[in-house]
Amino acid sequence: MRQAQGTGRAGRGCLIAFGIVWTLFSLFFVLMGVLAMGGGAGGAGLVFVIPSLFFVAIGLGMIGAGAGFSIARMKLGPPEVHLSHEAVRVGEGFTVRYRQPFAKPVTVTRITLDWISRETATYRRGTDTVTVTHEERIDGAVFPSQSFAAGQAFEDERRFTVPLSGMHTFAATRNTLRWYVRLRVEIPGWPDLREEYEVRVLPEMVAGEAR
Repeated sequence: MRQAQGTGRAGRGCLIAFGIVWTLFSLFFVLMGVLAMGGGAGGAGLVFVIPSLFFVAIGLGMIGAGAGFSIARMKLGPPEVHLSHEAVRVGEGFTVRYRQPFAKPVTVTRITLDWISRETATYRRGTDTVTVTHEERIDGAVFPSQSFAAGQAFEDERRFTVPLSGMHTFAATRNTLRWYVRLRVEIPGWPDLREEYEVRVLPEMVAGEAR
């Protein structure tokens, strides 16, 4: 088995960086509005300050969403997910081995491990670009509330299969279909730990099977 790398970490880093730039840019307009108000242009200053504060809140939200994984890591260790195959054929199965260490005592509301397919389609509607996402849960497991001491770990191993009716991994300019093992650990009062591990489905079927 080979340890898989989650697909969400780079995205979270980009979200944090973009959120910081967005917030600083919005704060610049807040400052401009405050200076205008101080110079006697009260009405014009408010035009800058009020909308800019709204954009500051959006930027802070992006930073918070991106930093959620790091905050959760204060109680959780890094998840260890091993996949028996990085690429499988339609109709073929693979094994997932998951280990979640805990850095501090914690009660987990729920741990979810899902095998999903996700299809996205992008199209133009008038002058707007619209992206539609359809997700299907093929299989998975939900583990109820449990308490863990510092140094303990949750472990699970299970087998997932690409259904014979499934489509292989596909990526084009406006349409994609990808397969993921999705992990979610819910902690009361803390950001959830969310991670996805992509499994490439090959455009071929298991030997002996036919559509």
